[in-house]
Amino acid sequence: MPVSGMSGNIGSIPKIETHTPAGGSAHELQTQFLNLLVTQLQNQDPLDPMDSVNFTSQLAQFSSLEQLTQVSSGLQALVAAQNSMQNAYLTNLIGNEVVYEVSSMFGSSETLQGTITGISYDSDGTYFIVDGSRKVAIGEIRQVMQPKA
Repeated sequence: MPVSGMSGNIGSIPKIETHTPAGGSAHELQTQFLNLLVTQLQNQDPLDPMDSVNFTSQLAQFSSLEQLTQVSSGLQALVAAQNSMQNAYLTNLIGNEVVYEVSSMFGSSETLQGTITGISYDSDGTYFIVDGSRKVAIGEIRQVMQPKA
């Protein structure tokens, strides 16, 4: 009895990774910007103070940087939650029967059936281990069924 089908256009599901900017972490960049602004204020000529338009512009940039840092943190948390949910879902499929399609170098394809015995997380995506040894990309799965009694 089929549990669910998976579309052939899913492909392998890559782990989503986040990275920090080349100049350092967002917090370090924010600290550098604030230090530069304070230094600029301390060293300005009292008889010729900084133009208020420039000062306001720099404060707006600082505010934008702070908001972008918060958005980035929120997205990182969302990515972590999504990866965790994906792992839980895929782990639930261990022990189920699957029908999957494999392609040969010559362009032909073959439909096979087996039991999901594990999951492999590689740098290029997530794969099911079928019948103990065969790595099957998630996009190759055509049908997932309850295990035979």
